[in-house]
Amino acid sequence: MKNLMILLFIFSITACSDDNFSRSDFERQHNDQTAEIPPLGKKIKKMVDRVGEHQYYYNSSGFIDSIFSNYRGQNSSGFDRYSIQKFSYDKTNKLISIVNLSSEGSIENPVNEYEINYHFTYNKSNQIIEEHQYIKASGSTQTTKYEYNNDGSLKSNNKHYLNENLIVEKSNNEVYTYSYNDKTNPFYNIYTKAFKTIKSIDKNDRILIEKTVDNGTSYAEYFITYDSDNYKVKEHLKYPVVDFYSQYEYY
Repeated sequence: MKNLMILLFIFSITACSDDNFSRSDFERQHNDQTAEIPPLGKKIKKMVDRVGEHQYYYNSSGFIDSIFSNYRGQNSSGFDRYSIQKFSYDKTNKLISIVNLSSEGSIENPVNEYEINYHFTYNKSNQIIEEHQYIKASGSTQTTKYEYNNDGSLKSNNKHYLNENLIVEKSNNEVYTYSYNDKTNPFYNIYTKAFKTIKSIDKNDRILIEKTVDNGTSYAEYFITYDSDNYKVKEHLKYPVVDFYSQYEYY
């Protein structure tokens, strides 16, 4: 309870609740050649999807500061579940750590609080080469290591990239092929380059998934509604047997 309330207080007073990440902030950072500058464009304010509602807050540099999520009834006990992710950076906007706090019940009366911490190690090219995970309750740790191709894309036997988009993904006997349009994926605007690379955050909006298995091919298609700035406000992902819907609001 205490940890959750502390994080709520921190991002309520430090994260941007309006368009404070203005061009002047970007211009100030541009004077420091070592500081990463986020892509210009709209920032997600809120997303609602099939599991709940997610609110996004930003620091003065324009990178994500905090994400508060409310997952309605998404656990075996039937309680709502909440999570807060807090992102921390160094003075060059290099992502250093993420704290993920979650609990069931309500903010005022949480049940089963759970905390995971992530820390990142970089090489001289500012690429993440190690992701260290620490689970507070058990004290367990896990380290994931990353390697890169000459073009800066993530080295993987199962994933292939083109123009910062994941285009082919292999899993056992299944092969997924992804197609994209030329619209900006709004999540591309809010994370650092190194983090986007290890998490396969695409540059453009995905519009088609082709799944190939031994007995044939199936498709899932995205039907997207855009605003006047070509950012998606409604997204319908239609699989052969199920549909998923998402809605987006921006600062």
